[in-house]
Amino acid sequence: LIWLLGCAGCPGSNSGPATYPETNIEGTNVVLLMIDTLRHDRMGTYGYTADTTPHLDQLANKGVVFENWFSTASWTRPGMASIVTGQYPGAVGVYEEKFDRLPDDAVLLSERLNDAGYVTMGVNSNPNLNDAFGFNQGFDAHLDAGVVWNWMKKEGMDGQKFRKSSNNLDNAALVVDRGLSAIDQHVLGGTVPFYLQMVFIDPHWPYVPPEEHEQAVTQAGSDFPGYDGGIRFADFEIQRLLDGLNAR
Repeated sequence: LIWLLGCAGCPGSNSGPATYPETNIEGTNVVLLMIDTLRHDRMGTYGYTADTTPHLDQLANKGVVFENWFSTASWTRPGMASIVTGQYPGAVGVYEEKFDRLPDDAVLLSERLNDAGYVTMGVNSNPNLNDAFGFNQGFDAHLDAGVVWNWMKKEGMDGQKFRKSSNNLDNAALVVDRGLSAIDQHVLGGTVPFYLQMVFIDPHWPYVPPEEHEQAVTQAGSDFPGYDGGIRFADFEIQRLLDGLNAR
């Protein structure tokens, strides 16, 4: 069972209530992929033509595509807090800038699944979702972003947690490597169900995707190849993740 969400900064759509088939998914492995700052209207499955998401479009063709969706916030931490708790940002105290964190008594999806016997693993690339902000609750293994935003180091919350500072973000290739490594380390022989939560940040500023992906979207007519190339890079790496999971 794979969920893909584009998160934060995206407008909503309202096309009426959705219906779902009855499916018994007890014990099914669950993978939640979240792509920070991904706009729906830059994806092929929503009509975009600049070749940003060829693999995700194939995944969408096999599953359910939602047209009725909303974000509770315009930036990462409160929006993601709603996704993993099912609560409004104000209900879990994550709505101001800077250092709001999920409280210990917030109940995350990872905790629900962990209590149900799942091995839970998280790989994060946005420092707004690091352990210091409470997003590691319920995980058997949760990997922080490899760097933090400069303002975190300057303002300080816990010097030990924010000792690295850079704008060189963890790219999709590194995130996928970490995700597959987590599976290899923590899922033994497939005898228990697992939950893998991964956050990609490649469409985010500073818009410096690998040259091959920037060139590909440019040739396909992109008006913002730095952004679209980041989406395409994430798309190709997510396919590598799926191939790796299938091989295992």
